[in-house]
Amino acid sequence: KGPIAAWTGNRDPGDEDIAYTDDPNTPIIIDTNEDTDSCTYRWDDDTTEYPMTQNGNRFTYSPSEGTTLPDQDGSYPVHITCIDSSGNEETTDLTIVLSREAPQLTITLPAIVNTNSVTATVTTENLPSDCYHKRQNQDDSAKTTLQSANGRLHTITINNLVEGPNAFEFWCVGSNSRASTRDQRTVTYQTGPLTITARSDMLAHSATPFIHVDTNKPAGCNYNLDSCGS
Repeated sequence: KGPIAAWTGNRDPGDEDIAYTDDPNTPIIIDTNEDTDSCTYRWDDDTTEYPMTQNGNRFTYSPSEGTTLPDQDGSYPVHITCIDSSGNEETTDLTIVLSREAPQLTITLPAIVNTNSVTATVTTENLPSDCYHKRQNQDDSAKTTLQSANGRLHTITINNLVEGPNAFEFWCVGSNSRASTRDQRTVTYQTGPLTITARSDMLAHSATPFIHVDTNKPAGCNYNLDSCGS
């Protein structure tokens, strides 16, 4: 077995060999096995192996000991090589993503429901993130984390809606530690009987009329309007 045990950083949930940061001076930290003698790192576009600072089983890339990330957002591959006391050598290829943008949220949430629960979906395609929601009148300590397997598609089922408008806030914190703006959304839980209102354009005489009706909450209506069901 080689000397590298693990490396730390804000990693992509979909690929543990990708880490995100918003600071070009962010260190790379490698945890190794007990008998590791030395570790070096090399950027993909460089031929120089820079030494890493050792502290027990942990080795750290320090910007003062070599080149830092360019001060430009992008993906930068780096190669880490460690050697143990028996001469075993191991190299791992990592990618550091420098990104100073905040997560961009796309929220899917119905405006009106006729049950007291609703499912919300948040996507953050530009950046893996942790996403949260809370009621607008709650403190941030009451926030709930949306579930996500890949850090980009997040879902949650919100229960116990009260009758009428329910106001929520959604926001995300990217793997680069940057937070999005807060997006406020309202879901109206409607109860009571379903009402149907015919639109005025149904009054026009036609052999093939269009049937247009409005309902006071989400409903499915049959083609001849004999009945509607919520």
